[in-house]
Amino acid sequence: AKGGEGAFSAEGLTVSVRPRALSGRGHGLLNAIARLQSTSPDRFEYRLDGAACLEAFDAGTTLSNIIETWEEHLPAPMPDTIGDQLTDWWEGYGRLRLYEDVTVIEFSDEYALAEMKAITSLEEHLVAEVSSRLVVIPEGAVDCLVEELREAGHTPQTVSCVDPEEGAW
Repeated sequence: AKGGEGAFSAEGLTVSVRPRALSGRGHGLLNAIARLQSTSPDRFEYRLDGAACLEAFDAGTTLSNIIETWEEHLPAPMPDTIGDQLTDWWEGYGRLRLYEDVTVIEFSDEYALAEMKAITSLEEHLVAEVSSRLVVIPEGAVDCLVEELREAGHTPQTVSCVDPEEGAW
């Protein structure tokens, strides 16, 4: 719903809206990319937030989804400061990923990965395929894959990290 005079204002990364000037989708968008800073019966104030945007990106929202929803459901064009910040965050999204509680599998050659995919359930467990010789799986899938490899006649070597604080493996 478009709002009219005084329904929307923006300064920097902060957006101030008259609550009744937005549809549920408009408020949903702002809640997905910003944090509600203050409320009154006549005004909601949102501030664009990197953590909120990361959650939205992780949930599958793209920059183009955000822009389209903004254009359809907010009563004013997206300010450049907000558009520029969203673009920066989107361009940086996924450049670095940290995985916890995972296992790295290193293969002896380029053919071993294809063979393992053919004889085990590896494909169902892949978190990331780093290269043709290196993949990442959830820690909990190790026992299942080791058992499948043994049943197929292989003898996989497992190496555990003894003390990550000291870097000993």
